[in-house]
Formats: sequence, structure tokens, C-alpha cells
Amino acid sequence: MTDCSYVNNMIKEKYKLRDSIIPTIFSSIIASIGILTDSNTVVAGSMLLSPLLGPITYLINDTFKFKNIKKMSGTMTILIAISMFNGFMISKLFKNKNFELISTLPLINMTKELKSRTTKNLYLYSFIIAIICGIIYITTFSDGVESDKGFLGEEVFITAIGLCISVLPPLAASGIYIERGEYVNALSCYALFFLNVFGFLLGAVLCKKYHCKN
Repeated sequence: MTDCSYVNNMIKEKYKLRDSIIPTIFSSIIASIGILTDSNTVVAGSMLLSPLLGPITYLINDTFKFKNIKKMSGTMTILIAISMFNGFMISKLFKNKNFELISTLPLINMTKELKSRTTKNLYLYSFIIAIICGIIYITTFSDGVESDKGFLGEEVFITAIGLCISVLPPLAASGIYIERGEYVNALSCYALFFLNVFGFLLGAVLCKKYHCKN
């Protein structure tokens, strides 16, 4: 068993709601534009900028205490709403011919980036990847690992995990589908988001339970 006090302390010190709102606004705008213009590079960039993984990791500390569930749920509800709203608004702007700049963008009715968020046979792979990332998250930051001794450094490593787990793009895609009136696809995108979050927490919580002393 390993001492995971470093993980607990790191999570307690980070991820205030006020620090997440502005990055979420801009990263979800970027994600929406990337999805609508079929640019996987832009979508990947938005995942690097997104702070959504931060509040999720808070739940790992003192596993599933009610106060942590309540705090994480409240924070995530706000950030989820922001991400979906921006997806909705960007999709609406793309259709508005009064916006000359936006109307000249190479909008495709159903981009690969948008369609991939509703491809059901990819959900299992996303879930497995999320579980692995949760395990890696705990094992990397356990045993008193300092921020400059991780695989890539603390901040960069968390960002890299956020890139592997698709959290922000499904929310932006869900807002886009809602604007189009395709509510089943919007629900599928939200389900993908939930599946990835659940997978990450499952891997992290189980790893912490059997790998850590505290």
C-alpha cells in the first residue's frame, strides 16, 4: 500500500469555481468552432484549455463524502451549463447570415467531429481509456510525488489526461445538437460525457482504495 496524502493535499488546494468559469467559457467556444468546422486540431486544443477535469478530481479526495459530492456537483452543473450554452449559441451564430465573418467559415452540416460524438461503438473504448487515465492519475501522484518529478510535471500531466478523456467536446456537441433540434443525439453526447467522467472516477477510486494507505 502507498501513502497517497500528496494526492489528497493537491486536490484540496486546487480547483475553485471562480477560477474555472472564464477558461470554460473560452474553451467551450473553441471546441464548438472546432466541431462545426471539422477541425480536430482545434477540438484537441480546446481540451487542453478546458478546466473541467479539475472539479471532477475533487471527488477522489476522501472518496464519496457527501460534502465533496455536493461541491463537485454544484460546480460541474455550472460548467456543464456554460459548455452546452456556448455550443448552442455558436451553432446559432453559424447559421446567421448577418454575421459575415461567421457565414464565410467552411460549415459542414454534419462534420466528422460532430458525428463521432454519437458513434455508439466508440463509447466502450472511451470508457476503457477513462478508467486507465483514472488509474494513472492516482499512481502518478501517489507516494509524495512532487510536481517536478511526474512524467511531465503536475500541471502538464493533468492537462495530458484531460486530452485523453473527452469531457468538453461532448458537451459542446450536445449544445449544438439541441440548437438543431436533434435531442436524441444531444442526449447521446451527454451520455458520452457522463460515461467518461464515471470511467475516470471508477479507475481512480478503485486504484486509490487498493493502492493507497489513506
